[in-house]
Amino acid sequence: SVILDRPQNLPDEHKAQMDFLGDTLRSRESIESEHVVAFMHHPLFLDNAEEADIDFDWAPSPPNQPSGYWTIPLERRTPVVKLLREANVQTVFAGHWHRNHTASDNGLDVVVTSALGYPLGNDPSGYRVVNVNDGALTHNYKQI
Repeated sequence: SVILDRPQNLPDEHKAQMDFLGDTLRSRESIESEHVVAFMHHPLFLDNAEEADIDFDWAPSPPNQPSGYWTIPLERRTPVVKLLREANVQTVFAGHWHRNHTASDNGLDVVVTSALGYPLGNDPSGYRVVNVNDGALTHNYKQI
């Protein structure tokens, strides 16, 4: 998702990544699965899929970084969210913010996991275990 975040210097790679995402999501249509998830570095959003590229009081950008630093900018987020919704993706797992957080927008959940080595919030170092079983998708944060 780094190319989705800042594609200015890599426009060909950005297009290739979007093509790959679309092709991959469409190819799974022939596979019957109850749960469809995606994993990426940057969270798509922290509150809702249409949020502007702004800082929230509870999620300010680091010094010398643009507003909305923690998420994919809206202009590039919108087509990704569209592809994910068309493929019935239910959950996107991400990191980057170095805090645990969840957000949901019309059936699309974003689960952000804190850092293993350098958490920025109150969450301890750890990792997330995702289990996909018949009829259930669960995830748990494991403190180390």
